[in-house]
Amino acid sequence: MNIWAVKSATIHIIKKPTQAFEVKLCESADLFENLGNLATCEKESLQPLTMEELGQNLGYVLYNVKVAPGRYTGPLNLSYINDKANVFVNGEYKGEYLRDGENSPVILTNTEDGMDVNISVENLGRYSNHKTYTEKKGIVGNVSIYSNWFNWKQWSLPLDDITGLQYSTFNCVKPNMPTFLKGKFDAKAGVDTFMLTDGFSHGNVWINGFNIGRFWDKGPSRTLYVPGGLLKEKDNVIEIFDVKYDGQKQTVSFIDHSLLEGNN
Repeated sequence: MNIWAVKSATIHIIKKPTQAFEVKLCESADLFENLGNLATCEKESLQPLTMEELGQNLGYVLYNVKVAPGRYTGPLNLSYINDKANVFVNGEYKGEYLRDGENSPVILTNTEDGMDVNISVENLGRYSNHKTYTEKKGIVGNVSIYSNWFNWKQWSLPLDDITGLQYSTFNCVKPNMPTFLKGKFDAKAGVDTFMLTDGFSHGNVWINGFNIGRFWDKGPSRTLYVPGGLLKEKDNVIEIFDVKYDGQKQTVSFIDHSLLEGNN
């Protein structure tokens, strides 16, 4: 008997029904104003603590340090970041750093009033080999300009429970800041759809409290799959966390097919 013999067969592709609709985003929540509602741990330390030292495996860590007054300008040393960082100084977005990526220098200018520096760091995943199975996430060294910074505060943000968020009306959004967005919608229960992520930068999406995945404007995917089993006929809720929301996108499109870069 030839064990490699394969009988010919007819393959039937069954296309599941899908749906398309628009959702208006009506509420927003600033990450910095909700740290007490989201953080599972808050610690102060002389030097930055890694994600593991905070008892965390996934998600984000927000680091804060108050830099003493001074008159100098220089590039921020972010070489000890695992894996992606966004930098905010005195309430303004200053730049990002991606591990193993091509990064533009994040240039900061200190003043006689000093600097209030916030750095959000995301764990993008772990290498799977014997050399890196113990790698740490978050800030794994020190961050500085010319000299090390000390006396850090950090908040663990795994974002596995965002029910404590305090939302306000959408017109309170600060551009280019880490922001949660919320909208409500009706849909066909049990019917799949795809959320189009165009217009957002990088973050996560929840449908009725279920995290459907992470999006990134670098691609290649432009959609997130929404299983029909998550949807109800009435009062569905979408929540979006964008690490650098520009304040422009106020509606979300759900379409009936998946999209990759270069496709429509």
